[in-house]
Amino acid sequence: MSVDIAARSLFTRAGEPWLARGVDLAIDHHPSQEFFAAQTCLDAGRAACGELIYDILRELGPITPAMAVPLYVAVSTDTGCFQYSNTTADTHRVAAALMETGMDVFSLNKRHFRTKSWARLQVERLLTERMHRYEDGKIAVAPVSLSLMDEADATEEDMEDIAAFLGQIEGWRPPSPSGSWRRAASCPSAPAAGSTPPRCAPGWGAAATRPPRAAPSPAPGRGGGGHPGRHPAGGGRGIEAAACL
Repeated sequence: MSVDIAARSLFTRAGEPWLARGVDLAIDHHPSQEFFAAQTCLDAGRAACGELIYDILRELGPITPAMAVPLYVAVSTDTGCFQYSNTTADTHRVAAALMETGMDVFSLNKRHFRTKSWARLQVERLLTERMHRYEDGKIAVAPVSLSLMDEADATEEDMEDIAAFLGQIEGWRPPSPSGSWRRAASCPSAPAAGSTPPRCAPGWGAAATRPPRAAPSPAPGRGGGGHPGRHPAGGGRGIEAAACL
């Protein structure tokens, strides 16, 4: 069985043997689901796969506090602590039901959304220092390279959801109604400060918007369908995050 994985290509190396023998059931919420399993439980209207798991487990019996903890983590992290645009009233109802089991929701929120490693803070500092702004500040671009990670002594876990960092700049708004991150696969170098990045040049993008958790980067090997982490697609030297303001 696979959970929150939309495509065969998103299986990790450790999961490839299971993929080779055949997946009996895929539980997912991604509209891009490729239906690689013998049976698929898909609800693309759900903001988090944890909502689906909650519904299934509720049919089997009561939800205990011990069960509620990983379910709440799944739902809250898949929605950016309920901030992503795909979050629905049903998402909040699931979270409320999990809280009503008596689980310690406050420590979970502190751990996952209000705590940063020193290395992550250094990454954000370096991104801020090296950020390029264009069109009178309406566009911000920050190259993320392996050398930057080395400089900050950052791991893949420290880079989780790093492309959302620029979206915190005041004035940020989704540049299109699609609700998905548009991100370049590699960023070998940054354009000169003050110049406009080529709209279609390889390695550069001009916009970033919030997805239904296809986000650019949850920690590799942890949920989200196996989205890429430190190493960009195609083996480039880094990734690039951009925000239109």
